[in-house]
Amino acid sequence: MRYITTLLLIFLISCTKSLKEFDRQLATDSGEIATARKPGGGGGGSTQTFRTYTIQEGNHSCDQSAFASVSGVTMSFVAKFDSSCIYTSIDPVNQWDINKLWGFNEGLFSTANSARVGWNWREGALRLRPYTHVNGTASIDPPEVIVPIGAEIPCAITVQGSNYIFSINGTTITMPRGLSSSKFSGYQLYPYFGGDEVAPHLITIQIK
Repeated sequence: MRYITTLLLIFLISCTKSLKEFDRQLATDSGEIATARKPGGGGGGSTQTFRTYTIQEGNHSCDQSAFASVSGVTMSFVAKFDSSCIYTSIDPVNQWDINKLWGFNEGLFSTANSARVGWNWREGALRLRPYTHVNGTASIDPPEVIVPIGAEIPCAITVQGSNYIFSINGTTITMPRGLSSSKFSGYQLYPYFGGDEVAPHLITIQIK
């Protein structure tokens, strides 16, 4: 009887150790999965990687534009352009049109109240600038920042009372905002070409 009891105790101890090891491994695996889902989605940490967004020739919108609600005080991201951002508009006037990089709306419609970093290729340079809608009116000729192709460009949009505070590659630009809430609440706005014209060729942009 004592022999059987001893065997049962050894078995129970062995099972307890195995269960603890299983739980530890499960927690580790879950952490790896959570980390793997962060890149390109706004999560932080050193494991974050760039996600490629593509706009097909003849389209305005990018292929990756799933609905996602967003809220907060600041939206931060890093963008990287390659040579596909170089283009010539059919109508020379449209070379001044602002393409959209990344940002958010406040409410239901991006043409009501929204904030995005915009971009275009003009006069031999890649130019980034704020692009906003304030109570249905689009921003006109905001300051622009010339950035190099291939560089990692840090950007952020912060709401501060009735202002948007843009940070583009180290340059701070303040723009009017149509609301005064302490946080923004709406949905994610993705890369978009135009303006009036559609993408003249495949355009790829990397964002993290």
